Formats: sequence, structure tokens, C-alpha cells
Amino acid sequence: MKNISYKGLSLRIHDANPKTHLWFIHGFGETAASFSGVENNEAILANYSIRMPDLPGCGNSKALPFETIADTAQILVEAINEFSPQSDIILIAHSMGAPIGEQITEKLGNRVKLFISIEGFLIQHKERFSSPILHYDDPQQFYEAVVKKLSDLIIVGSVPKKYLEHILSCTPLVLYAWAKSCYAMTSNYVNLNCKLVYICGSKSAYQPELELLQSASIDIIQFDNCGHWVMDDASNFYDEIFRLCSATKL
Repeated sequence: MKNISYKGLSLRIHDANPKTHLWFIHGFGETAASFSGVENNEAILANYSIRMPDLPGCGNSKALPFETIADTAQILVEAINEFSPQSDIILIAHSMGAPIGEQITEKLGNRVKLFISIEGFLIQHKERFSSPILHYDDPQQFYEAVVKKLSDLIIVGSVPKKYLEHILSCTPLVLYAWAKSCYAMTSNYVNLNCKLVYICGSKSAYQPELELLQSASIDIIQFDNCGHWVMDDASNFYDEIFRLCSATKL
């Protein structure tokens, strides 16, 4: 895979199939490296082109000016039109990257053939580590609260250390705007007009979200003995991604 830059956005790119492109959208405060395991999956590499951006203010991407996740989605739509102009799109989004994926899907319409949400943010609930957004109006104070919360969770083994490392490399204002925007929105995932699949870990699945998905007849794939970072915990995660992509009518 090669690294490129587009309007301040850093992307990892792999070209194999010009017809179908997989766009991976990482979660809150992470980077494209959260999906690094895909680079070891020969079936995906042989059959699909891949695009993995660091979202604005994360990893190697500049902190582009924006106030809402809709602004981030627009930047990604521009990148998709630049680097996947005539391709069918499959979105694979993790956690708080999923609301961005929702807005991309709404903007691109029928170009998105499959949207895989990995523990995507569907229902607001206080258990989310980013809930300090409800108590802080200052980006720096919010950022410090998130870092403190993550540090505590690492001690008890609930969060991988590398996640905190990603957060520490991010811009506080970007994280604050991202979280604030997510908490202000209502998910429209179950109503999107494309094939939808929701992936979760048995250790971290949130029951009200599962009930919402079930009521809308959305396919749910739950990995046993896995947590929020299913792509790290499940050895066959990318094999399942390949199966889902291969089974999707384009």
C-alpha cells in the first residue's frame, strides 16, 4: 500500500479492482492503522481496491477546519470522488466513524452498495467513554477528561494501550467537535438505502442497539469473546469482511 495526501488528508491506498473500492473509516481519535490487519488478508488485497484515510486532525492528516461530522463527511466524499470516481463503494466504519459513514452514504446515494458498521454509534448512552462531552464546554478540558478516562480503562484492561496513543496524537478541538456533533445527531443507519451489516463483539455489544437493529431486520454478526475493537480481537475478522463483500450484489 502507498501513502498519499489530498487537501491535507492522509490516505493509504491499494489498487487491485477498479470496479469496487473498500473505504475504511476509523473510530474516534484513531487512525487508518486501526485497520492495518486488512493488509495481511490476501483475498481482499487480490480482489478489491482499498482506501484508508486518517480523518482530519488524526494521525498524519491536518486538522482541517470543521465544526460537525457533516464537514468531515464532505471532505471524504470529495476524496472518494477523486480516488474512486467511477467505482462502487463499500464502507467499513468503526464506532464513532459510523455516523460519518452514514452521511457519506446519504451524499453518495446508490454508489454505496454495502455499509458495514463495526459497533457503530447508534444510540446515545452514558457508558460511552466519550460521555464527558456532556459536562465540558472547553475542548482542552474535554480532551483531558477523555485521556484520564482512557488511562483508567487501560489499567483495568478494558481499552488497548494503543488507543490512548492514537488519542494523544490528535487535535483536542477536532476530537471535541467530533464528539459533540455525534451526541447531537440521531443515527439514520437503519434507514439507509443500501445493504447493511452490523458487526459487534459479545463483550461490548449494547443491547438497546441490537434490539433496534433486530426491529429493522438488519443483519448482525457477533464475534464471541471479542470487545469493541473486533478487528483486533477476532482472528477471522477480515475473512468475514471478504465474505460479506463477495456476497454483495454490485
